[in-house]
Amino acid sequence: MVEAVRKPAADAAGPIIRMAGVTKTFPGVKALDDVSLDVMAGEVHALLGENGAGKSTLIKILAGAYRMDAGTIELDGTPVSFEAPADALAAGVKVVFQEIALIPEFTVAENIFMENHPRNPAGLVDWRTMRQKAQALFDRAGFALDVDAPVKDLSLSEQQLVEISRALAHDARVVVMDEPTSSLTPGEVEHLFGVIGRLRDMGIGIVYVSHKLEEIFAICDRATVLRDGRWVSTKPVAEHDHHSLIVDMVGREITDLFPKTRHQGGETVVSVKNLSTRNKLADISFDVRAGEVLGFFGLMGAGRTELAKAVVGYDPISAGEISIGGERLRPHNTGRAKALGIGLLSEDRKEEGLMLEADVTRNMTLPSLARFARAGFVDAGAERARAQTFVDRFRIRLASLDQPIRTLSGGNQQKVLLSRWLMYGLKAIVVDEPTRGIDVGAKAEIFAAINELAAGGLAVIMMTSEMPELLNLSDRIAVLAEGRMTALFDRDEATQEKVLNAAIG
Repeated sequence: MVEAVRKPAADAAGPIIRMAGVTKTFPGVKALDDVSLDVMAGEVHALLGENGAGKSTLIKILAGAYRMDAGTIELDGTPVSFEAPADALAAGVKVVFQEIALIPEFTVAENIFMENHPRNPAGLVDWRTMRQKAQALFDRAGFALDVDAPVKDLSLSEQQLVEISRALAHDARVVVMDEPTSSLTPGEVEHLFGVIGRLRDMGIGIVYVSHKLEEIFAICDRATVLRDGRWVSTKPVAEHDHHSLIVDMVGREITDLFPKTRHQGGETVVSVKNLSTRNKLADISFDVRAGEVLGFFGLMGAGRTELAKAVVGYDPISAGEISIGGERLRPHNTGRAKALGIGLLSEDRKEEGLMLEADVTRNMTLPSLARFARAGFVDAGAERARAQTFVDRFRIRLASLDQPIRTLSGGNQQKVLLSRWLMYGLKAIVVDEPTRGIDVGAKAEIFAAINELAAGGLAVIMMTSEMPELLNLSDRIAVLAEGRMTALFDRDEATQEKVLNAAIG
């Protein structure tokens, strides 16, 4: 449960940072059109919107990574121009991106002072002073970190503290946090919120980007909403409820985020017996029936992703047996898995799911290309027509089917991947964190699609760390802890408390 830490923002004569009339155009798309944002000292300001709304573009302009086509930025009322990230950092603006940008082999102190290592009179790095300054930063902010620890040995939440410390080392006035809790455990989220509270007390303005609305209501003072590259609203969070925020973000009513269907389940499609791997999983057994959603929950490191990959032949197993439709997954590889009718919607879509430089059509049709072959050649017209049906069905936002898929937002990329497997046709599908980094509007469509898959007779295995979607989408719920299955609940008996207790092990 997220505990509220919000309190009134510190009094200030005016905003620390003000962006006004910001416009940015990329080839074929206007990413931002006359957008404004201001942040006060000691304020946590939420920046919200669907994928593709313009949030990332706006914060990259604020970080100096992009140059705006029109608009102004003022720092303490004085116009500024950020030509590069170093300019923004020197002005006291630090962005903590979702992908942490630290050097794993360097120590905590070395990473904090990466751009400006303290030097002694001889011009050499003053290691002692660097460690002392790092410790002083931690003492000031209340961080409990070892300044000499290699970053590679830290948890994700601890690495975020190092990034925040880099901001403090540059006397940051504004810290932007981009989806900071996407890979954190509940305990780490609570710790991060405590850190945010301390930054607020220090008078630092925080821009908080997240798709998790419960976090917005817990820690944010005001919220600015963007939609389709345009400003929609800025108002105190206290004047919003979940419904009004969603309406501002998506521009339409979403009355039922989760489908109400309960799936009965038919014959067993996927059977896993005594599955083990060398490094993580131990003696896991379960069955999934046609038309059923079996949800798997576990804290970070519990083995959800490892199990997902093992079931579809991606990761090797050391013991056990997997059957799809009554046939053994042997040899244990992805080619055999696909032939038997099981596919994976990977958690890491960019590294393991997408061909980033290929166009949208080919990313969607890749497993099904043989169906579009005519005399040894791909019928491009038929291929595009089939892809367009899924673009329309899932309201995938794009300029053209020919554009590289890397140019789509995360939510739209995920819908392309789901369309890929719907087009191919499967007996079973494994979806690993299907809504990670996806806005509420796209979530509703993904939830509906998962429900549709099960209603159509597919066996669905869903790995998720999101309790609401686990409890609302699953027909049965399995819990993992330290690589072992610790509980299996029917949907009617599962509660958040029971699931978390089983996840703790």
